[in-house]
Amino acid sequence: MKTITLKIEVPEWVDERVLEKVIRRALREVAPPSELSADEVKEIFGVLEEDVDAKIEDALKLREKEKERLRWLH
Repeated sequence: MKTITLKIEVPEWVDERVLEKVIRRALREVAPPSELSADEVKEIFGVLEEDVDAKIEDALKLREKEKERLRWLH
């Protein structure tokens, strides 16, 4: 494997991180790497991480509110 350094001049309004992602994605299509990091795999497949504990807490709070609402109705 060889290393190539690119120097690209772009307007000030170009987001460097977005440009880097686009270039890396294009390079993967031309010459896929033999190994990928976990973060690269997440990016490729669009994996989103969610805070499951927070979702459970929100569901429990909602359930308690519904129980209270039902008590008031009866």
